[in-house]
Amino acid sequence: MKYNIDMKNTAEMIPTLDKMIADTERRLGEAKRFADMIPALSSDLAALRRARDLAAHAHDSVTIGFSEKASVKLSPPSTAEPTAPTPILTELVLQTLVEAGRPMLVPQIVEAVRRKVPTAKEVTLVSHLVRFVQKGRVRRVAPSTYEFVK
Repeated sequence: MKYNIDMKNTAEMIPTLDKMIADTERRLGEAKRFADMIPALSSDLAALRRARDLAAHAHDSVTIGFSEKASVKLSPPSTAEPTAPTPILTELVLQTLVEAGRPMLVPQIVEAVRRKVPTAKEVTLVSHLVRFVQKGRVRRVAPSTYEFVK
């Protein structure tokens, strides 16, 4: 946000600047409160997307949990058009490495996966990479650098 300040009268500048500081501090506080909500909202959104995908393919009802300790009972899907399934992160991690055809740094892998699943967490993706290394499907070629084993 831009502020226009008349620099001619310095005596009047101080109260104006104090007001602008207070306003900016207030807006920063609001932004921090919203930022604190991001992890919980991202988690809930991911759970809802998984539940939607399950519901689209379920024959019986499904119960899912949320961070608010509440649960929702989902009924079998209606006859509406099926939705595209949410990509599975394990598949996306491998697909990213295969498509790259070269070793990739963790931030590059995270960026590529987040283009398809914006809520993907780096710690989750690294966990998948570690499991793939243990299974021999991915090789760690340097610190934070992985490649697909052909």
